[in-house]
Amino acid sequence: MGNKQNNSTGIGMLIRFYWMAFGNFINMLLIINITFKKQSPIMLLSILYFINTIGLIILRYIDIKYLNGLTSEYEHATMDHWKIYSIKVIVFYLVLWIVAYLMKDYTFLYAKS
Repeated sequence: MGNKQNNSTGIGMLIRFYWMAFGNFINMLLIINITFKKQSPIMLLSILYFINTIGLIILRYIDIKYLNGLTSEYEHATMDHWKIYSIKVIVFYLVLWIVAYLMKDYTFLYAKS
């Protein structure tokens, strides 16, 4: 535990911003493109989606393990918090991806040309 840094460092704030907000925003943009764009490269977008999802989990791990990550109640986060976060992120983004993939084939989602 001697390697922990202050949780208000610049890199800590960037990592925290990414896993809390920006990374989720990127996944939402990717899922919108997977669902609604007729000619979108689904395989490439899906790969980017899952890489980003794994990145969220890795960055949360770094935040907790090395940067004194906190919970939403401002308590020190533990590896148990990370495990719960990881499971929630994986389940949520996997279900969302499956729903988006299944919805892609429905023509009522597309504007008539």
